[in-house]
Amino acid sequence: MIKEIKVKTALSPTHLPGLDYALNPYRGCTHACVYCYAPSVIHWDKGKWGELVEVKINLPRILSKELRVKKKGVVGLGTVTDPYQPSEKKYEITRRCLELLLLHDFPVCIQTKSSLVLRDIDLLKEFKNVEVGITLTALDDTLGEKMEPGASSVSERLRALFELREIGIKTSDCVKTQLLSQPQIPKSTNNRFIYSEKQLFHSFPINQTHFFLHSPQISPNLTKKTSNLG
Repeated sequence: MIKEIKVKTALSPTHLPGLDYALNPYRGCTHACVYCYAPSVIHWDKGKWGELVEVKINLPRILSKELRVKKKGVVGLGTVTDPYQPSEKKYEITRRCLELLLLHDFPVCIQTKSSLVLRDIDLLKEFKNVEVGITLTALDDTLGEKMEPGASSVSERLRALFELREIGIKTSDCVKTQLLSQPQIPKSTNNRFIYSEKQLFHSFPINQTHFFLHSPQISPNLTKKTSNLG
């Protein structure tokens, strides 16, 4: 279900590493990842995570005002939502925000599980400082679909990673790509997750790509959700 809402602020100060501001075009996410931390961060109380997305329809207008007075800093797009989830195809909130951030020359760091990010290559390659993170949890599409039912397939995300990398080479690293591997859910996955840097590098020998291994806190609820995924 989609609900259009209006907000009073756009940029939020953040202490996340490498970021100065967080910018989330949506509240909620239909990717419905079983391990997502966002519901607890934003205290989601509007039903099952993944079934409702609130679209911040006036966000670009608010952002435009804030960018005129905010101190320049790195903006993290998608810290508690995916900025390229399916709703973005219709609303283009993320794209309109990128246009404004480019106009005001703000550095941008995007985190997504969607190949829709390729739609905005024309904007991304114009930034002086931009980073795109592609999250991968599994090495095959079947398991990836179970973990992240609404996200792009693993193969689509890898294609996006390669295309972004190619654009980076052509523009002298104007676009840098980042591959973020999370999470490392134990045993129940029959070892189809990325367990080590060695396996990661052997699986994805991509030049000029930064690799990060991240292991979330394994809560009883998360264990229950993933117990039948193997």
